[in-house]
Amino acid sequence: MTVRQPDAHAWAEVWLPQRGWVRIDPTAAVSPNRIERSIAVAPTTEPMLGGLINLHTGRGSWIAALRFRWDALDNSWNQWVLNYTPERQKNLLRSLGFGNIGWQTMALLMCLVGAIVMLIIAVPLLAGRRGSDPIEALYASLCRRMGRRGFPRHPHEGPRTYANRLLEQSALTPAMHETLRRFLSLYEQTRYGHPASLADALSQLKTLLNRIR
Repeated sequence: MTVRQPDAHAWAEVWLPQRGWVRIDPTAAVSPNRIERSIAVAPTTEPMLGGLINLHTGRGSWIAALRFRWDALDNSWNQWVLNYTPERQKNLLRSLGFGNIGWQTMALLMCLVGAIVMLIIAVPLLAGRRGSDPIEALYASLCRRMGRRGFPRHPHEGPRTYANRLLEQSALTPAMHETLRRFLSLYEQTRYGHPASLADALSQLKTLLNRIR
């Protein structure tokens, strides 16, 4: 049951001879229809938006249905979130078959539920992160190979800065310099630009990577 402020009546006390102060509801004299129905059906001479769009009547309209659903949602929020008392928590746990448990067991259950929720969220994210970018995987493989040669990429280095430093290393052969230059240049164009064919770029990067051991 929904009772709104427009459904309220204005009570007054009137002095009547030989009866004294008597509580009277003047609504019947001002607007008889409001006795059985709400203020929405009361005639008005004021140019209000309510005269054009009436949200209180028309229970079969989509506006009324939407409003009733919102009221139900708001009431559920008040009952199950704002008023979710410890007694309600215990009743919920009893309905799930946990019986009368103490706060230690309740805290353990909350931690367990939180861990399960975090696992459900983290697993898809980590799985998508592992295989989402083949271009980045090839670049990471190159960095690992060069790191084993004694030329690791510094955390602050981008591909172009890293390439310039590698090409200055006299310990690397001219053929290796050319392979590194071509790989890092193609990686930079593919990763940050718009290659004509991503499949061709991946194939070329794999071929160049196989030459770097």
